[in-house]
Amino acid sequence: MRAFFSTIITLFLFLGFVTSTAHAESLFTSTRSSDISVNLTPENPGPFQDVSISLQSYIVDLDKASINWIVDGKPSPSGTGNKTLRITTGGTGTTTSVIVEITINGTDTIKKNIVIQPAEIDLLWQAIDSYVPPFYKGKALPSSESRIKIVALPQVKIGGKNYRTNDFTYSWSRSYAVSLPDSGFAKNTFVYKNSYINDSDTVSVVAEAVGSSASARSEITLKPGSPKILFYENNPLYGTRYQSSLGSVFNMGSSETAINAEPYFFSVKNPNDKDLDLKWIVNNQSIGDRTPKNILPVRKNGTGGSSKIDISIQSYSKLFQTAKNALFINL
Repeated sequence: MRAFFSTIITLFLFLGFVTSTAHAESLFTSTRSSDISVNLTPENPGPFQDVSISLQSYIVDLDKASINWIVDGKPSPSGTGNKTLRITTGGTGTTTSVIVEITINGTDTIKKNIVIQPAEIDLLWQAIDSYVPPFYKGKALPSSESRIKIVALPQVKIGGKNYRTNDFTYSWSRSYAVSLPDSGFAKNTFVYKNSYINDSDTVSVVAEAVGSSASARSEITLKPGSPKILFYENNPLYGTRYQSSLGSVFNMGSSETAINAEPYFFSVKNPNDKDLDLKWIVNNQSIGDRTPKNILPVRKNGTGGSSKIDISIQSYSKLFQTAKNALFINL
């Protein structure tokens, strides 16, 4: 089964899961902070991530200033006009200390301290209304207009303290627009219904620790797929054989059996949901409504031969939740 999702991060899964990168805690102190600003790219780095630290000022001519960088007590590339430093962060719970000394006109020295403590967030997603049959071992995937639940699990450790899920306030955004009703203290879940208009949705979250400047950020892009129909034999003695779908050709071994059509990834609770319109066609002849409507009995005739079964399934309420399939039966 092909994957329907692209992500711009690595995810840690519990329901079939994903580890995401996130942001970090940053503390800036300066004797003249209004004169020179410090910018991090990314703004709050994650573990083992490349970071660019740059200086900017609309008052001081930094191109003529002597700039001295010190990382964890060790001198780093410095010199006149050296406004940018590139480093790599450590793992979660580590601290990188950066000191920059800016000397202007050889006399006035400004000192800034930057502390970077990487953090990360695991983002876990689930299509909460996507149907799959019993004993299905895969992950239920979303289709157009499915409802998706995302859970944020921050992994933050500072000074030996492991922060818990409820130690944070969360700010959720979808397609880069903040969702205020879903944001707030301890709100680490986000549920949304994807739109048939969009090919994908990007959801991001910023988690900020209560009583600390520690923060983390992560985002994921989810792309809905399409529903599908698989056929299974519903044997009178053994029931539905979910361990193996029938493919496109079925050699019928008994005199009587039934074909079970399973509507994967439709937003329903079961194949007989009232929202589904199932249409069976056997050898170009339409079959009337059935109960249950996803099971079609098949009997051998005395002449043998083969039959073609077509089925189409359409959601009444969701425009693009539709699927078709065909099966040839050798009698």
